[in-house]
Amino acid sequence: MLRVIPPKADQRERAAIEVQIGLRKLARKETLAKLAAQLRSEDGDREAANFVRLNQKTGRLVTEYRDGRFVSNRLWIVRHNLHVMQLVDKSRLLEARCTANASEFRTYRRQMEAICLSVAVGKK
Repeated sequence: MLRVIPPKADQRERAAIEVQIGLRKLARKETLAKLAAQLRSEDGDREAANFVRLNQKTGRLVTEYRDGRFVSNRLWIVRHNLHVMQLVDKSRLLEARCTANASEFRTYRRQMEAICLSVAVGKK
């Protein structure tokens, strides 16, 4: 996991930035088209994605969505997610997820996009 830390203490707590990059196996019969369709509709505490771009030629899915969760003292926090999925091969998927509190996402958007959108499968 890669960690992005804002320079000031009050920014770190307020923004709650989280960046996760990793590989995972595709579930049986899971495709990028099916993942895109799932993200286009709401599910539990996740809103329907406000941006979904699927490029079949490159095997890349880029989405933006918001989800909510309870934190201490029953405070409801809305998080803004930028999620990039890239096919490595027929059975593996490279995922990059950049998340921050919705109220602060705009402040760090450029840095989040630089990280998540630059993730790519390396050539051997």
